[in-house]
Amino acid sequence: MAAAPRTITASESFDTAEGFLEHLDVNLHACDLTQSLAPPVDQLLTDLAHHRTTRAKLARIVVALKARKIFRDDDLNRVLDATKVTLSADTSDAGVALYKDVFENKRPVETRKYVLGPQLTTMTFWPGKMAASPRPEVKDLGVQAKQVTDAATALLNDIGAAETALSQFDTGPRVAFIDACNAAVKLIFGQLSEMEHAPPAAQKGPLPDGFVDRFFLRDSSGKARTIKEQEEAVGQTKAKLLRQEGQLKELRDKQASDQEEKLDKELKEKKDQMNAAQADLDKNTREVARLKAELEKAKVPPDEE
Repeated sequence: MAAAPRTITASESFDTAEGFLEHLDVNLHACDLTQSLAPPVDQLLTDLAHHRTTRAKLARIVVALKARKIFRDDDLNRVLDATKVTLSADTSDAGVALYKDVFENKRPVETRKYVLGPQLTTMTFWPGKMAASPRPEVKDLGVQAKQVTDAATALLNDIGAAETALSQFDTGPRVAFIDACNAAVKLIFGQLSEMEHAPPAAQKGPLPDGFVDRFFLRDSSGKARTIKEQEEAVGQTKAKLLRQEGQLKELRDKQASDQEEKLDKELKEKKDQMNAAQADLDKNTREVARLKAELEKAKVPPDEE
């Protein structure tokens, strides 16, 4: 008895599943005894083409949206650079305070080193911080900051929605389709096995050995992949690895930034404590000097003999 055909997995490309189904389909059509079993596989191949097109469109939307990130980041950097120049020109106490508040006591170059990362979060608060400025050019920068941060935020939301749609397709319609494929293949395997065991009347004599095996692709790995399909699988794996490496770098950069910010905050607190202690020391020193002076004045001259 022939071994059961392999199970198609949802992680396989549509091209791999198509190769498996096409092999089954053409052999079913080629044999007069099995042509009646082919229609369900014909329908599966039609459905597969539809699902592949749908997924390709969803994946392209994700790629197209992500391509816009660098350009939205350019918009943020343009407003950031203009803000740096405009705010640094005001050397008054209020101007210096606003500069420090806007850039959160960081150098502008530190703020802009991530693509739609912490920079976007920081700049989201700029419109409110700049609105109270008496300088029209600062107010205008606040308006620009709102425009570019709103656009960048909307883009990230769109990317998230597109990725969710793609993920939902992979875990919904795609899995359901693969389940339907496996169910159909299992049914056809059973029908072919029964046919091999009890050949139909139209068949004169027994069916040849390995009859059932002719209909199913088999290899040592359990998967039927062409060179093109294998290259595609490798490309997908590399792309996934690059995404994960990028996410890891962002996490490490954020951790380093958070640690640096924490150290800067601790250093500032220590400096503030030192300055306060120095101020107390100066005050106490002056007080000691004053008391000494008063004691000197209060001294009674020695009696003359």
